[in-house]
This record gives sequence, structure tokens and C-alpha cells, in this order.
Amino acid sequence: MSDFARFYALLKQMPHADKEELVFVYSDSKTTSLREFLRMDAIGFSKMVSDMQHQVDELKQNEEKPQENEVVKRRFRSLILRAMQDQGVTVKNGDWSDVNNFVERYAGAGKRLSKMTLDELKIFNSQVHKLLDWHKAQIEKRARIALMN
Repeated sequence: MSDFARFYALLKQMPHADKEELVFVYSDSKTTSLREFLRMDAIGFSKMVSDMQHQVDELKQNEEKPQENEVVKRRFRSLILRAMQDQGVTVKNGDWSDVNNFVERYAGAGKRLSKMTLDELKIFNSQVHKLLDWHKAQIEKRARIALMN
């Protein structure tokens, strides 16, 4: 790939970049012509293209993170829903009102499960599991008391 082709391929991936502005800045305000900049300062041109590649790589990496977050959020929501089902809170016939009421009551965030951030889901997941453990302990305690009587 030629130097120009690489430059334009990278420029196309940078949504708010301006060719003439980039060349002007990297040429120390000497020119806005890409061809002239390459002729005057091949090292500066290479630096500009290298910096552009770095920025494009960062943009791509940042685009991938939300997708990864969604996968993790889905896993946490699934863990929470399973724990809630153990406590008798389920989705019935597509009606999420029981689940939403439970979440709004115990999460402290006042949000529905689907609107929680990843950090909120992590915290609520531990809260739900602690609540489930407490609930199981209460049932076992009642069973022991019943056996004693």
C-alpha cells in the first residue's frame, strides 16, 4: 500500500479529521498539500501516519468495549434472575412487574434490571445472593425449631 493510500485509508476511519488540518499541523504550518509534505519531510509524514494509525486503533478498541460490557451485563442479569427465581420472584407470561418491583425495592438504585449499569449489576448481584443466603438460613432455622417442638 502506498503512503498516500495508507493515509487516506486511515483518514476515512477518523470521523472528525480534516486532511488539510492534519498536514498543516504535522508540517509545522508549512503546507496543506500532502504530496508537498511527503517531499519536504518524509519522517514527519511517517510520524503523522503512525499517529493516525494509533488513533484509529484506539477508536476500534473503544468501540469493542461496549459490546463486551453488554455480554457481561447479560451474564449478571441472568445470575440475578436465577437467584430471584429461587426466592419466588419470576417473570410470568411476559410480565416483568414482579421482577421490576423487587429490583426497585432491594437494589437501592430505583432502576429496572435492564437499565442498570455494569457496576450496579455487580453490586446488586451480591446483594441478591446475600438475601438468598439469609432467606435460606431463615428457612433452616424455622425447620430446626419445628423439629425441636
